[in-house]
Amino acid sequence: MYQAIQVGLNVVSAIAGIVMIIVASIIYLISLVLSERESNIESVFKRHIKENQRRQFPRVTWETIFQYISENEVSSDREMMMRYFWNKTIGYDGKGRLQKAFSNSC
Repeated sequence: MYQAIQVGLNVVSAIAGIVMIIVASIIYLISLVLSERESNIESVFKRHIKENQRRQFPRVTWETIFQYISENEVSSDREMMMRYFWNKTIGYDGKGRLQKAFSNSC
């Protein structure tokens, strides 16, 4: 997965938190979630697909992507991506307070 981020991703589709990415003829169906959510998604979803060397289903967290970018990415887009993670919101809570989309690690 990390090598795919370095060389660029071919995102084919994204539905309900599942992202399909094709890298070097390998299909990754990725569950992209917050670290505290859907911790058992791999075991649940893997019952519905047949994994092999060319078809895999990993759970990846937004926080892992943020950590990778902040520690390894050396491109002109790095600062833009960092700002996205720092400023992303998901709306308001029941008390009218704006909620950050990602945990404090981002």
